[in-house]
Amino acid sequence: MTALDTAVSSLSGIGPKKAESLARLGILTFADALFHLPLRYEDRTRITPIKQLVHGAEAQIEGRVTDVRISYGRRRSMLCSVEDDSAAMVLRFFHFSQKQQQLLQRARWLLCYGSARFGKPGHVEMVHPEYQVLNKPGGAQTAQGLTAVYPTTEGIGQHILRQIADGALAALNRDGGAALPELLPECIHRQYRLTSLVEAINYVHRPPADADLAKLAAGDHPMQQRLAFEELLAHHLSLRQRRKALAKYRAPVIAAQSPLSQKMIAS
Repeated sequence: MTALDTAVSSLSGIGPKKAESLARLGILTFADALFHLPLRYEDRTRITPIKQLVHGAEAQIEGRVTDVRISYGRRRSMLCSVEDDSAAMVLRFFHFSQKQQQLLQRARWLLCYGSARFGKPGHVEMVHPEYQVLNKPGGAQTAQGLTAVYPTTEGIGQHILRQIADGALAALNRDGGAALPELLPECIHRQYRLTSLVEAINYVHRPPADADLAKLAAGDHPMQQRLAFEELLAHHLSLRQRRKALAKYRAPVIAAQSPLSQKMIAS
């Protein structure tokens, strides 16, 4: 048994209900979490001035809270107005609790990430952005690398999946990656110029800030290709093994005993 066999339910904040939801994703242990790979990545390494936001593009902004109110239009929503030195915008929440409303009302500064949406001239908003309450401007450090976005299920947020991935990576790297054996022979590594499995796993979960985001988005990055190569090879070998096993068996001869078979042939 290795550190990667540790149950994810051992992590703080993962109770029975969340563990059940994680099981639906096939995540029971740290090893499962390592191979629950990101769908895409977000660049949270820098802060974009509100005035420089682009319609439909995701970005991270830092702003001072100026107002929090409830709107009763076609659909009830909570609106949080924020501003920086360049412009102002609105954060819109259709699903919110009283606790969340009180938190934003007490907040002075927020670090937010979401997709900008432009309405009438001068009106910019983000719908359900991820946010962090700050004590002061610049109170939170930007991410050191690209932020992974994982496949999820009801009741499991991205912050939980990132927390589990962090725990799994720490367990993996604690003993230099010995818990995750390298299955491909050295000749295959040389022939196809492959990185190690441990290096590829670390990279795809936590790419550095200068990673090629276009290649990662297309699934063409060498680190992703390394994992795909092993997965396809394992699939290919398992099918060959299955075919070899089936070749040992001969289909039973079924004797045509019934007179109905003669009638069918005659017809």
